[in-house]
Amino acid sequence: MSSPSQQTLNQIHAMMKTGHEGVRVERHSLILWGLTAALLVIFTNDLFNASWLNVHWMRVAAQNLFVGSVLFAVGLLDYHLTREKRRQRNESITFVQRQVTKIWWLLIALIVVVNAGANYFGGDYVFLGIAIVLAGIAVFINGLFSAQPMDWAGGLLIVAGLALLAVGLPRIEQEWVAASVFGMGLPLFALVIDKPVLVRQFAMQVILSLVWVAAVLVPAAMAIHWFDRVETPAGQPISLAEYTDQNMDRTGEWIVHLPVGTSVPIRWSISGDPVESVTDSAPLLQLSKDLDVVFVDGLPDGRYRIGEDECRLRRQHSRIRVNALQPEIADGQLIVDLKIKLSQIQS
Repeated sequence: MSSPSQQTLNQIHAMMKTGHEGVRVERHSLILWGLTAALLVIFTNDLFNASWLNVHWMRVAAQNLFVGSVLFAVGLLDYHLTREKRRQRNESITFVQRQVTKIWWLLIALIVVVNAGANYFGGDYVFLGIAIVLAGIAVFINGLFSAQPMDWAGGLLIVAGLALLAVGLPRIEQEWVAASVFGMGLPLFALVIDKPVLVRQFAMQVILSLVWVAAVLVPAAMAIHWFDRVETPAGQPISLAEYTDQNMDRTGEWIVHLPVGTSVPIRWSISGDPVESVTDSAPLLQLSKDLDVVFVDGLPDGRYRIGEDECRLRRQHSRIRVNALQPEIADGQLIVDLKIKLSQIQS
């Protein structure tokens, strides 16, 4: 039986440990933030599109005001639920947790700012990976001051975000992966954060990490396969010459086939401080693969097929990367050598 002095020392040690590891993330927080982020990733671009809000800066402002408002409301709800949980357990929110919460809010605000910049200036295809990395940093910082294995969870999120950046998936596929990381990954963390002794074992960390990756990737792959499927139109493709013939009835649905080597004029416009585009002549692009385009009543409806691939639906613009912009003097004229790479279509 321990002496009163030993009991006092044990109590002091317990208080010191509580002070050093005074941050505790509630399960509802991970579930709430994860599901909210997943829904925002999936639906925000569809809610704010150019079909009803075609002024670019207004669309960016409205979208980010909406995202910021939703995240702010979720933060208030999370704070209220956390205080209620602590009150039920007769606990208080420690000073350390208040400071870590400020860092969490700072990183959430940074995600909104990065989203606004990516939407306005470009680079939207890297935003989701960056958002996952920032969320992982926020979770990791919580783990530094907590007995819960949040540092392990944050590390997984950081690796997932960096992997998403490295793979370079089309935007729509990135959305499904990011939605699964948030919507499935964070709630899964909620199942194990209160079992630190189990998760701190290295072998168990490896097993749980593999399970987590599988639980995130499988739903994302299923969603990509299911929602990216587009009904292939019936009928045989016809040539562009046949389709544009004056006697051709273009009503209904038609598949126009453009073979390899077809020259496609590009109507382009460049604007900036020192230049203004001239449209007297149009540059030509040459197809390197067969391309089938679906037309409905004389207009393309967004469905296409490259080579022998499945029919797909173009949901966003293609990604254009400027690899070189080099002015030079030739034959007494200033010539700009412009090298552009058209990346995979952002379906």
